[in-house]
Amino acid sequence: MRAREPPLPGRITGGPIPGPVRNPATVDILDGLLGRERSALATYALVVRALAEEHLQDLEDNRGSHARRVALLVGRILDLGGVPVTAGPPWRACVRALRSAAAMTGPAVVLRALAAGEYGDLGAYIRMHATIDPVSTVLLRDVLLPEQVRSHARVAHIAGGPPG
Repeated sequence: MRAREPPLPGRITGGPIPGPVRNPATVDILDGLLGRERSALATYALVVRALAEEHLQDLEDNRGSHARRVALLVGRILDLGGVPVTAGPPWRACVRALRSAAAMTGPAVVLRALAAGEYGDLGAYIRMHATIDPVSTVLLRDVLLPEQVRSHARVAHIAGGPPG
């Protein structure tokens, strides 16, 4: 007989349980992922403004995906009694690409920097997924990691291939 999987974490479970932080190591890991997601949101806000119409739907789709992940991570951290990080700086490579002269001639440099950022986040999700509590593992394995795979694939495609 197969054991029932725990319910999806976050606001879905009915909110935080009062008391001390449960599983502080998991909260730290989730908070690190949340910081990366908040950085992605800040980055996409800059890139969408800079690239205007070009690839706008794909970029908006990725920004929406990151926003959903932020909400899920915040919910799970609160469920565990933690305090979520509130901000994350934009990805440095994208900021540099937006400021460079090469970015003025087209979006390729910026898109490659976005693909590299998404690839870095993909690696973070893969590394963390086996080191946290079972409910958070379900969230990462079944929701966040597949979303990150899609975000990376989408931006890598419009950038012309995987980061290299």
